[in-house]
Amino acid sequence: DNTVAKLTALGAQVTVERNFPSGITVTVGQATVSAALIQKDGTVLLIGEDHKILEQVSAVPPGILQVSGLQVQDPTPGCRARWEDEETASVFFALQQEMQEGELSPITSVDVGDLYRLTVVYDGRISVNFGGPDDLEMKVAAVQKILTQEIGGEERGTLDASLTRDSKR
Repeated sequence: DNTVAKLTALGAQVTVERNFPSGITVTVGQATVSAALIQKDGTVLLIGEDHKILEQVSAVPPGILQVSGLQVQDPTPGCRARWEDEETASVFFALQQEMQEGELSPITSVDVGDLYRLTVVYDGRISVNFGGPDDLEMKVAAVQKILTQEIGGEERGTLDASLTRDSKR
């Protein structure tokens, strides 16, 4: 009978399997980085999908979502992030979820430093102002439609979606 134990270490999946009569197989999967958090002191923390701090790096790796305005209390790798401001963290994760569900991609960076001026950079070329955290689902849907149907692939600029709720469109 094989005994299997699954563990999580630094965000990576680790499987330990006992093989009779005297063998053990250890399989370690790669941790998935979900974002790079820019801290007030300029350090960069990579976090996993489970909000664990994976490591501290000197620069944001290419292709990783850059997040400003979300500060961590204790940046110890391997530990689940504890946020300086739970409301800011909650708003960021709600915005991130809405963007994933609304298929708003590729997002280069997110700034949640001002909860009434949530800013997202789409494809490194279009800055989107979502305003406050109200009606994020409607705002993300409107922005996704505009970006995919009305704006060309080379255009640059700023898109203000902060009043989407008021205009209902």
